[in-house]
Amino acid sequence: MVLADRQISKLGQSVIDPFIGETVRNGAVSYGLSTAGYDLRLASEFLVPASRRTGVLDPKDRATAAKLFSRVRARKLLLGPGRFVLARTVETVRMPPDLLGIVVGKSTYARCGILVNTTPIEPGWEGVITLEISNLSPFSVVLYAGEGIAQLLFMPLRTRPLRHYGQRGGAYQGQTTVTLPTVVPPAEHDGRRNTGTRRAR
Repeated sequence: MVLADRQISKLGQSVIDPFIGETVRNGAVSYGLSTAGYDLRLASEFLVPASRRTGVLDPKDRATAAKLFSRVRARKLLLGPGRFVLARTVETVRMPPDLLGIVVGKSTYARCGILVNTTPIEPGWEGVITLEISNLSPFSVVLYAGEGIAQLLFMPLRTRPLRHYGQRGGAYQGQTTVTLPTVVPPAEHDGRRNTGTRRAR
């Protein structure tokens, strides 16, 4: 099941901040509340890969990864064919512990060959959403900050999880900026291990 507009409206600003309770067009790529989801806006902050094509992007080595990107701000970003950029949403999302969020690209950009990729927004996660944006077309495509970039769908869980994302100490909890891949070092882990048994409730 996916939540409809009237259900998302009840969640409002407690889940999406800022919350716009209608679809905004006015010559822009649409954003705000839609029929069965919420259209998120693209922020003006980007992590752009360095022009050189050498180097290794290791998800476990954030310091080296940071050297491969430049942080830029732009109202419009021209994404070349076959290029990739990291971006984020304008909105901060606070996912309730009984909901799962799925982010999909908007049709306007999909028809330009733009792929917007992100992982599921887990129950209990909060922050701005880092977006992985790729241009699959043979043309350069303009990305417009402050306008719609992706749609967030809300899916209720059949039962509440034993531990939601915030309780697990996830690496991306509370992010406020475009975030590079991060792996929590063993010393920073909370020490709990999966023993294959269920905790009594």
